[in-house]
Amino acid sequence: AQKKALDKAEAEFEHLVEKGDDGAVMEQVGRVEVARAELNKSRTMMLLRMRRALTTDQWAKFTALHQAAERDQAKQDERGK
Repeated sequence: AQKKALDKAEAEFEHLVEKGDDGAVMEQVGRVEVARAELNKSRTMMLLRMRRALTTDQWAKFTALHQAAERDQAKQDERGK
């Protein structure tokens, strides 16, 4: 639900930018940032709960997998440019 709210806020932001209404754009920037902050808070809490549930070894493996996935995504993003 939070990701959907962020996507909607960003889509509206893009629409307002296209219209050229600077006042409305600035208002929408606030809405986008609030939605982004809420999503980040949820992600942080999810990671905290995961950290508490995993052993030290499991957390280390998870972290390594996550970092590898981020590197792979960055490489794909570079190829797409």
